[in-house]
Amino acid sequence: MTTSVEMIIGYDGDGRPHEVIVVDGCEADVTYYELDPDDRRLRRSESAEWLRQQELRAAAATPAAAAWIRRWAAQTAQHGEIELDGVADWAD
Repeated sequence: MTTSVEMIIGYDGDGRPHEVIVVDGCEADVTYYELDPDDRRLRRSESAEWLRQQELRAAAATPAAAAWIRRWAAQTAQHGEIELDGVADWAD
């Protein structure tokens, strides 16, 4: 079984983006978890506090999302970026 996911992005008069996510033809609610490598806590070598915040997010997420949050948070804190192994190549 394949799930269809579509994302439509529009911009308001102030230039801010707004999205609608459609899953299998139905509008869906989306929770965004952004792992910002430019967070000031990471720049100040306060990665432990940043990682605690990501763990709180992971604890509130679904198990699949939590696994990604934990994996990418650890990579971001350690290397300042994520590894794209296991992620579909959306550039093609």
